Amino acid sequence: MNILKALGYAALAVGVAVAAKHQMASRSWTETTATIRQAQVSKESQSRKEYNRDGRRYTLTVYYTYEVNGIRYPGDYPLPETYRFRDSAERAARNDYAPGRPIRIIYDPARPEQSEPKRKGTSVVIKL
Repeated sequence: MNILKALGYAALAVGVAVAAKHQMASRSWTETTATIRQAQVSKESQSRKEYNRDGRRYTLTVYYTYEVNGIRYPGDYPLPETYRFRDSAERAARNDYAPGRPIRIIYDPARPEQSEPKRKGTSVVIKL
């Protein structure tokens, strides 16, 4: 096995371990409802074939606020989905993540400024 492949496997193992640790820790987080402030469309440049001809994909970041013990906190989360076309991403922002719409989140009771959207389940797909 060459050194680059070994380093790649080591980096993958560290990434999986960090993700697993976060997932286990966030299981004890508290669930609440936040209010979406905005969903921002961003361009992600890539040069792989699965992207559209000019090498672009679009992503959404959702910005929200929530309250814990009378204190209002801001939160943001880049969604894992990508869109081939800007208008598709903008449509999702308008329809699914409109300002004022509620969203379920979880936050760390020990550090309430740490939050993320509540996910129904998590699966990890690893391509080797």
